Amino acid sequence: MSAVGRVSLGQVAAAIERAHDVELSAYVLRPGRLERALERAGDRGARVSVQIESRPYASGRARSDSMQRQNLETAAALRSHGVEVGLRADPAQPLHLKAAVVDGTAYLDERNWANADTAIVRTRRPADVALVREALHGSSGHNGVLATRKDAALALETDVIERAPPGAPIRFASESFGPGPVATALEARARAGDDVRVLVDARDARAASGAPERAALARLGAAGAQVRGGERPAKECVAGNEAWAGSANATSANPRGLDWGMRTRAPTRVRALANDFEHAWLRARPMV
Repeated sequence: MSAVGRVSLGQVAAAIERAHDVELSAYVLRPGRLERALERAGDRGARVSVQIESRPYASGRARSDSMQRQNLETAAALRSHGVEVGLRADPAQPLHLKAAVVDGTAYLDERNWANADTAIVRTRRPADVALVREALHGSSGHNGVLATRKDAALALETDVIERAPPGAPIRFASESFGPGPVATALEARARAGDDVRVLVDARDARAASGAPERAALARLGAAGAQVRGGERPAKECVAGNEAWAGSANATSANPRGLDWGMRTRAPTRVRALANDFEHAWLRARPMV
């Protein structure tokens, strides 16, 4: 079995249910397959530690309040099963990391462990596992392939875009988008005449708070990029024979936040991410 691969939410939950040691983090953790797995692990005496964000950010106060209530309810439910739960509250380094270390294997998710269809990155590389474990304890880092702080994760993504061979197609997706190094790199490739396709979440872009995002997307469209809006696309980028995946949105907010991004040149992973993008692109609609 390869050191790095893709697994399903069900596979992660199954690993937790039979594990001796589990550490996990999420921005928002809702009831479902993963929460039940954590509770079962706690019930049978495994060491289970969970970190979740105390005050999740949202564009509207009502939505933010709702997510906060959800995390408080989840924390209470997990604690009743012997799970150690920390509610992280650090405005300088907010928790947006969806990651776990289960008996020495690291798992990285983009969707708060809630979507059964989402492909989760599994890595057994010691350097990656060490980084994820440190991030779960509040200390970010990077090793040139994996980064666990938002600005470093986006620097990896920017490098993937900039280093792609001239003329290589660029396929980029992010739930939220805005001005910054990633946007600058995409615009430069579009102005150079490359085939640049950009996919974002239509609801986020059209929200009342989405004016900076709409302006950034308009600049990309004017530069020659094709821009579409879909429903919560995965955060990924494929450029030439290299790709990036993560949970870091391509925005300038919270650069020091705990988050993740990973680059890869493994042909099977690059093809899988390209296929993911293509399926989402075909369902999306033009934005500019």
